[in-house]
Amino acid sequence: MKSELKTYQLEEIALNICDGVHNTVIDDENGDCLLLSAKNIQNGRIIFDETDRKINRELCDKLKKRTHLSKNDIAITTVGANVGDLAIIGDGSENYEFQRSVGLIKTNTAIADSIYLFYLLGTKSFNYFFHVIATGSAQPCLFLGTLNKIKV
Repeated sequence: MKSELKTYQLEEIALNICDGVHNTVIDDENGDCLLLSAKNIQNGRIIFDETDRKINRELCDKLKKRTHLSKNDIAITTVGANVGDLAIIGDGSENYEFQRSVGLIKTNTAIADSIYLFYLLGTKSFNYFFHVIATGSAQPCLFLGTLNKIKV
C-alpha cells in the first residue's frame, strides 16, 4: 500500500512557535540559570561557555511560563549571519532560557516527530531557504510570522 506525503505549514504541526525574551533582563552573577542567545546554537547543539549571561531561578521560571521550553523542542536562530541554525533541546533545559534571537518550535508529536522535523529543517535546502526569506537592513531576521507559514 502506497502512503501519501502530506504538506503542512509549520504552525499546523506545532503546539507553539515563539521566540525568547524581548524585555531587558538583569543579569545575576550568582544566578544558577543561563540566558542564551543565537551564539549558543552551533552544529545542532546548545553550547555553553563562561561568557553566557546568568539569571536567577525565579526569572528563568517566569520566562518559561511563556516559552514552555522543554526537551525535544527545536531552537532556531532568527537573527544574524547564522540565521536558520538549529539545535534540539536536550536534558537540562529547566536551567536556561533564550533571548529573542532564538525561535522555539514545540512540535505536536501527534502529527510529527520533533527529531524528524529537526533533521528536515536542518537540510541544506531549508538552510538556504531560511537565508533567502530572512529580511532586515542591519542584519538578517527570520520573523515568526514567516516561520509559521513555512511548508514542510
